[in-house]
Amino acid sequence: MNKNLHWKIIISVAVLVIFATTGVYPMVATYFGLGLPDWLQEKQLKLGLDLKGGVHLVLRVQSETAL
Repeated sequence: MNKNLHWKIIISVAVLVIFATTGVYPMVATYFGLGLPDWLQEKQLKLGLDLKGGVHLVLRVQSETAL
């Protein structure tokens, strides 16, 4: 295997593990009521209203009036 490709794979896996640890695990731990360190709780991803199921907006244009 190419040495450059080997390092790219290692770095990609490391970034994926770091993201899963700091981004996804706090959401799963909160949902299932698992313990969570304070420093990791602060790094939790914040879900917007679209992911929480909050807002539905409908925009309609009256084409006769607009033209």
